[in-house]
Amino acid sequence: MDKMDKIVELINKINDFENIDEFIEAKQIKVSSIVTAPWVRFKCKYACKNYNTNLDCPPYTPTPEEMSKILECYDEAILVQCMDSKETTSRIVRDLEKIAIGMEFYKAMALGAGSCKRCKSCNLTNCINRDTTRPSMEACGIDVIQTAKNNNYEMVKYEDDERTLYYYGVVLLK
Repeated sequence: MDKMDKIVELINKINDFENIDEFIEAKQIKVSSIVTAPWVRFKCKYACKNYNTNLDCPPYTPTPEEMSKILECYDEAILVQCMDSKETTSRIVRDLEKIAIGMEFYKAMALGAGSCKRCKSCNLTNCINRDTTRPSMEACGIDVIQTAKNNNYEMVKYEDDERTLYYYGVVLLK
């Protein structure tokens, strides 16, 4: 089985996951469509109450410049879209990462949505949940809105005065 077939198989495995009512879609994307930008970290620092409160948020995560260099180590990714649930998004990409590693994507790494909420108070010297938590895309300086747009997704949908908010996670593959 070639790499592209394995990626399709990996995406199809999402259907076997439990409690994913908020899952909408996952698709293979080129890592080159993922955008990093300094403004994302700036916004985390000055507009997010979680800044400097857990190891999966800045300043403990890669800067946009570091993330750009990390992205150069990968060529494909799976972008996951969920509706109204950061937790489901993050759980799906973490689970996909584990499966991907077992499918010989040894560099697989997941980035979820939103900040970690596993502990009441984060131990800022040593994460006790490293096996079940990953930083979010935005915590690593990724412009999630532009990345979604680059892959024909939207962040918010308005229909009949109803607002639907979408969350994204990604699994980097090589």
